[in-house]
Amino acid sequence: MKKTYLCQLTVASCLFLAACNGDKTADGKLSVIPLGTAIEKPVELKASDYFKLVRYVPLETTDSSLIGKGPYVQIIKDRILVSTNQSQCLMFDKGTGKFIKQVGHIGNDPEGYNSVFCWGDNETGMIYFNGWNKDLVCYDQDGVFQRKIKIPFETMGASSTSFGYQNDGTFVLYKSGILGDGKNNLLFFKDNMPVDSCSTMATDEQPFDPSNIASIAILKSETGIELLGPTAYEGTIVIDYKEPETGCIILNANTRLWRQDKELYFKEAYNDTIYQIKDRTLMPSGVLDLGKYHWSFSERFMKNKDNAALITQILDSEDRMIVRFIRELFHKPTLYNAVITKSTGDVKVGLYADGMKDDLTNYLPLQPMSVSQAGEYVGLLSAADAAEWFEDNENKEIPQQVKELKRIGEEDNPVVVIMK
Repeated sequence: MKKTYLCQLTVASCLFLAACNGDKTADGKLSVIPLGTAIEKPVELKASDYFKLVRYVPLETTDSSLIGKGPYVQIIKDRILVSTNQSQCLMFDKGTGKFIKQVGHIGNDPEGYNSVFCWGDNETGMIYFNGWNKDLVCYDQDGVFQRKIKIPFETMGASSTSFGYQNDGTFVLYKSGILGDGKNNLLFFKDNMPVDSCSTMATDEQPFDPSNIASIAILKSETGIELLGPTAYEGTIVIDYKEPETGCIILNANTRLWRQDKELYFKEAYNDTIYQIKDRTLMPSGVLDLGKYHWSFSERFMKNKDNAALITQILDSEDRMIVRFIRELFHKPTLYNAVITKSTGDVKVGLYADGMKDDLTNYLPLQPMSVSQAGEYVGLLSAADAAEWFEDNENKEIPQQVKELKRIGEEDNPVVVIMK
């Protein structure tokens, strides 16, 4: 197995930064995104500035498809997948909301996996879950088990956002060393065999020392989401160290790897650069310039960074990118949405709690939770919120698709919101 060293990435980054002299590169793609400047002037975000269509898909409610609180939703090809706190991954039809089936189950049997949170391939419809024995458990777009893929690396701590794949069929695993040897790596494997690896920019040679911990807590998805937003859906680890005003908050599903326009991208916490993974090399693709709000890797354990912003989620598509970040992380977490329009370079920031005003259908504020590889942003409205809105807005002018949501009862499954 070959090794691509950190120095190669450093040289590439320096060349990239030297070349950045405007908001866009010659081919029209974003290079340096002035996120820090936009933070200074928060605004109300409006759906019509970013989307042309909002579609509501009520999910069928049956005894087998009850979703409950704190779910996570995503779209893979023509399927809606909802991961629940009841340890289920439920599949629905994207067009009708009709319940199709539960996809697999948690278990150590041949078809079982260890987490209901999955990721997928939009072209083939394949769905991947983390297995128990360093493997990926694969299901097709109909929820039928296909095979297991061996991972020739240690996978402890890996989440659904730790994996990606390249066009040649090579899988990529991001391995964080924050609770291990301190070294962060991208690991490449194909046909059950290791192919290559490279160190990332955020690497610390200091191994994790458990004796330095004063306390540790694990927040389950519902609690974490209330505090830290949708990135907490796979759980959150909160660590306090013995040294005063030091600690660490680890969001297991912090955005790391994602595909857009058939290319694989990588973003690491405490590093503001977005990389495109070309073959086995990281090529800088853009910089989320936080300015004075930058939180450096060397200060990641410092609690007195209330002014700094920690980027937790990136929802990327052809002409827009939604970036979520948290300020006052350790004391009074405040979550923000930033929306970047790639064609114009426009950047706007608003409070996450306010959502995005739905001036397209005049309904509840929009809050994208994920984005498909086809560029469809997707969120959820609870049935209770959907029903309550009509009680207070009887005379509001709304389109027919919103009127049809009046039939939803408070105990029904949530409504999926698709934005594109």
